Amino acid sequence: MNMKIQNIYPLLQVALLLLLATSCTQDEFPVAQDKARQFTISVTDGGYTLAVDGSTTRAVENGYTTEFTEGDACGLFMTRGLYEDKKMIYSNVKLTAERDASTGKLTWKPEAGTTLAGGLSDEECYLYYPYRADLDNIVDISKLLNTIQVDPQYPFFYALKSNWPVKYDQSSYADYAASDLMTASCTPTLENGKLRLDFVMAHEFPLVVIEMPKTVYKFTDARIPDYTVPSATTFTGSAKPLRMADGTYRYLVPPSMPAIWGSYDEGNREFTITTSASHHVVGEYKRYKVDGAVETIRNYILQVGDFFLADGNLMPKYAEAPEVRAANVVGIVFQTDPSRIGQAEKDKLGGNVHGLVMSVKNAATGQKWGSFDIDEGLTNCVTKAQNYIDISGYGNCELIRTNRGNFDSNPAFKAADGYNTTCPIPATTTGWYLPSSGQLWDILRNLGGCPALADKDQQNSPDTSDFAWLEQGNVPAALNGWMKNIADEDKDTFKDGINSFWSSSEWNYSAAREWFFYKSVNCIRTQKNTSNIDVRPVLAF
Repeated sequence: MNMKIQNIYPLLQVALLLLLATSCTQDEFPVAQDKARQFTISVTDGGYTLAVDGSTTRAVENGYTTEFTEGDACGLFMTRGLYEDKKMIYSNVKLTAERDASTGKLTWKPEAGTTLAGGLSDEECYLYYPYRADLDNIVDISKLLNTIQVDPQYPFFYALKSNWPVKYDQSSYADYAASDLMTASCTPTLENGKLRLDFVMAHEFPLVVIEMPKTVYKFTDARIPDYTVPSATTFTGSAKPLRMADGTYRYLVPPSMPAIWGSYDEGNREFTITTSASHHVVGEYKRYKVDGAVETIRNYILQVGDFFLADGNLMPKYAEAPEVRAANVVGIVFQTDPSRIGQAEKDKLGGNVHGLVMSVKNAATGQKWGSFDIDEGLTNCVTKAQNYIDISGYGNCELIRTNRGNFDSNPAFKAADGYNTTCPIPATTTGWYLPSSGQLWDILRNLGGCPALADKDQQNSPDTSDFAWLEQGNVPAALNGWMKNIADEDKDTFKDGINSFWSSSEWNYSAAREWFFYKSVNCIRTQKNTSNIDVRPVLAF
């Protein structure tokens, strides 16, 4: 879905070209104009100004800008003439943002079959956002023109603002964005032989920004950035603000402003926010700090079960469910013991390794490991001990990549490697890869809660062939427990039944190690060309 992205209102400048209709005669255009001119239109968000004790400042904070994206649409009006002779030339013409393939910039175009022309004197242009095809259900469009015919001091969109449907419940981005009416007006100007329309958009409704108390987790490993978790908040009244990625909440103030009631600390701390009349100023925002938005500092050691985010940051496993759902969680830490991290992973990251992460989604299902009769030159994992100590899935993958040049003959490896495109992560990691048998051992031991896999006798066992550990509990349920607070659409839960995954470890030229589990755990040799086995990638960071 295309929409505008709010960082609290990014300063934006978008250039767009509207070709003029050749239906106008040359006589209709200014002197020395021998052909229809192009409109060069810029749309700039004027942003919000900060209210301090009821007053506004002229400074606009950098974060309070609006960025338009492909598919956004504005409504354009044009009038011509003076006072009571003013006529409506264009009414609610839809302009849609499109990405120019050659420049990468946004251009704004009318719908197919619609042409726009201009260049005569006494023209005024007006723009509003977001576009509404049903605008005549919101306001009598004739009143827009009548207002400025009677008194040009009144804004063209005066009646529109008075009737704009600002929602009380703005907790979804769609409802928040639909409530955020922005308007602008300008007079065409001539510059270098071209007509310019420069729109500076103004937000028509004031903004409330709510800061909550927060907990700052300071990882004892100084190489890991601190992570701030705002208190989970419930809004109990009709006014429901939008939660932002930084943990603040935003609310566009309707003409009749309701009080904002809420609570945090599992409902034990309640608060009420009422706005003063001095706040109700167009384009102004005001911050409210609930209980001073105090910070609680907690020292924190990286642990199995912590959440790995798409931006490379980490969120402690103790974070509350709303914070986890709002974060872009892509993996769960399953290993922090340096002795259980492969040498190839360490070499890739220059020795600066914190841990290993299991993806919260499958890279693919029903894949083959590779060709049945080709020895890839990996260490054969025949005994239990060999499977346990094979802890460098990254090394296994890169050996095959080096020898073959690609993973075209190894679908499971290709799927894991391709997940770097599906789910991109920072270069401070190894990137996603197919885990080794020893790394799957650690996933099932540390996240799956399998007691037998923690047994040193099992880890050192010279037993060969296929292995089964019975009565290990409900392993899929244990794995899913670490992901319970992640939104359903952002994860692939393990099945309530048999789950089967490829490792990157080889048994011999014809077979590789497959792990499958339910209430028992099995590590077996499976022909490489077997095609019904899934891929769950991992990474080192």
